[in-house]
Amino acid sequence: MKKIFYLLAGLAALFLTAGCGGKDEPDVPPTPALAEKIAGSWHLSSANYTGIDVWLSFETSGSFILYQKNSEEAFYNKFTGTFTVEGDKLSGTYSNGDKWNATYTAKVSGSTLTLTADGESLNYTKADIPSSVTDYVHSTKAAGEGNSAPEALPEAVPLL
Repeated sequence: MKKIFYLLAGLAALFLTAGCGGKDEPDVPPTPALAEKIAGSWHLSSANYTGIDVWLSFETSGSFILYQKNSEEAFYNKFTGTFTVEGDKLSGTYSNGDKWNATYTAKVSGSTLTLTADGESLNYTKADIPSSVTDYVHSTKAAGEGNSAPEALPEAVPLL
């Protein structure tokens, strides 16, 4: 009887350990989340509109700063707020509570960030924001000032 017990216990151990080996899968590094990929500063490099200069900075904390001016302005307007990422969707809220104009599908390829919404794409190139932008801010649009989203852009531009 003891022999049968040991034989069954041995077979059970053999079957239990047979599934523990697993497959030999190559080590694939995890894909960084979009929030990590967009962290840093970006400069608008192409869009369907001319005469607009836009710089964006995304922080890993979920905040953003946007500097924007059109060709008729001497100084930049500064906008601040927070953003959220869900999969490849990027949305945000300005410090005064106004929502961005759209939720964007965001894609980072190398040093290019492409934001797409409503059939239009905006391309940004990774670049440090120069002091010629940050030192020449005309106004800061932030919470409590009663200012809304960027107004200098034509109505059709789906820019944040």
